Amino acid sequence: MPILKDDPEKPEEGRQEPADVIVLPSGAEILSLDDILKTELFGDVEEKPVRAVLQRFKKNWDEYPPIWRRTFEDGDIICEEGDFDQTAFFILEGKVSIYIAAQLGHIESKTRKRKGILGFFRKHTTAFSRTRKDDSLSDETTRLSIPTDSPIDLAVDDPVGYLHKGDLFGEQTCSNYLPRSATVKAVGKCVCLEMIAPVLRAVKENSPRFNEEYKDRALKNHLMNVPMFSGFHDEVFDFLKDKIELVTKYKGEVIFREGEKADAFYLIRSGFVKVSPKKPGGETVLKYMGRGEHIGHIGIIQKTPREVTCTALNTAELVKVSEDHFREMLAEFPEVNKQFYRSSNKFQALNAALAQRTQT
Repeated sequence: MPILKDDPEKPEEGRQEPADVIVLPSGAEILSLDDILKTELFGDVEEKPVRAVLQRFKKNWDEYPPIWRRTFEDGDIICEEGDFDQTAFFILEGKVSIYIAAQLGHIESKTRKRKGILGFFRKHTTAFSRTRKDDSLSDETTRLSIPTDSPIDLAVDDPVGYLHKGDLFGEQTCSNYLPRSATVKAVGKCVCLEMIAPVLRAVKENSPRFNEEYKDRALKNHLMNVPMFSGFHDEVFDFLKDKIELVTKYKGEVIFREGEKADAFYLIRSGFVKVSPKKPGGETVLKYMGRGEHIGHIGIIQKTPREVTCTALNTAELVKVSEDHFREMLAEFPEVNKQFYRSSNKFQALNAALAQRTQT
């Protein structure tokens, strides 16, 4: 596991921000800046802005590079579920398995206290498979898959998947210093690039290939976890795939405010969002939402202004569907339309009940 050289200042609720300097793990191979830019990870990136980011680390490159190469043998654990790290991986050669260890019983889970916001993060990164029947805002249909910090989600009844050459995993941990959501193990010999947050951001912001691949994967994976699309996942994907926009919001940024016109629907691809209506005496947190969940449909369906403010708790990546395209989708799929109306009515009833409680 990489070790922080300079432990960053801890913000509220025990979380840390990603560090820019990390002590290299055992077996790390340092490549020159030019050799790094020749790897497949940077194959289609706009070189000038990426090189500028890497140049920031040139002074201490031989000791603290921002990206390095690692080779794993068959069965080696690359990263382990529940660990707090600050890096992402790109597979240069080989194949890895990704699985929820606690779900499979492969590894005995360590008991950790889950309190406050930190408990929420752990719940969404190491216990995706739990059904939250006590959550009044959750849809009654349970998840078909378990979100992970990778391009794929895992089937609830068989939570094992595989990643191959060209796949990236660990974004959430790298960007937001959250615990690993799954265990990743080498299947045969595997060579990876391991990187810290500034490099990951630079690649994602300057790679057309990543944007297009992620757009399709993000949409398809998340549609599978929205109960309202049950039975129509493939049809809805084909309808929306050329109509979506990927949006990134950073910690504290507002996605939309209470009272604004409802102009878009959002699927949360990564990160966490706080849902909060204004009530007498100040803000009330109605819910925290994470990967695979969705926001923004209430106002569109009811033709009313936003009833809540949604704010990014950390770096949140969203799949955005405009109001017009969302309405077109509802018209195209009447059964999906019915499910969204049902969900919006449920939300409004809960919000009204909360308002009544805060006034008494």
